[in-house]
Amino acid sequence: MNSIEYSDAMEASENYILLDVRMYEKYQLERIPSALYAGERKHLDEITANLDKDTDVFIYCSYGDRSVEVVKILKRKRFKTIYDLEHGFEQWYMDKMPIDTLKIR
Repeated sequence: MNSIEYSDAMEASENYILLDVRMYEKYQLERIPSALYAGERKHLDEITANLDKDTDVFIYCSYGDRSVEVVKILKRKRFKTIYDLEHGFEQWYMDKMPIDTLKIR
């Protein structure tokens, strides 16, 4: 799904979580607003452990490759609705979509 569709789906969702599965160094510098870091399996497992399976899960990586693997993991965990950002954060950035640049330590 492209950046516009992805953004619209988040706005329309009544219950969602946004997961950034890039390397932590990239997450620290900039991210989609409200994204949680889930770039390592332990973080992904901690975040999703008690999450309602009806929660809409939005994920993105840098270019769209890594998130494909995370989609498979989330499907095995039985999440019902998963949105993957086509071409990842780089496309979001090129489309001039909102970005949080507050540095995280």
